[in-house]
Amino acid sequence: MNFDKKTASSRPSEASIEPTFFTELDLAARWQLSVKTLQKWRLVGGGPTYTKLGRAVRYPLQSVEEFERRGLVAHTSSPTPMAGSTTPSQRIAGG
Repeated sequence: MNFDKKTASSRPSEASIEPTFFTELDLAARWQLSVKTLQKWRLVGGGPTYTKLGRAVRYPLQSVEEFERRGLVAHTSSPTPMAGSTTPSQRIAGG
């Protein structure tokens, strides 16, 4: 059996691999939210996109990071609305 040590040593260890999907519990812990909040966002809209693998809900890392970037606010005079909420102009217009 010809084993190439260079190939084996160039692979990242499992401990250094960043997760590509988050579970509800993982994402709730990352954002310090309840799992119920994530479930509500999935029901009413808002929050990052997710996928279902059977009955399991998973949030792709790319969607989580994109959602976090969209939530960045430069100053308090023009905050981004919370996920699943409406802006004052939407409420006035009935949206």
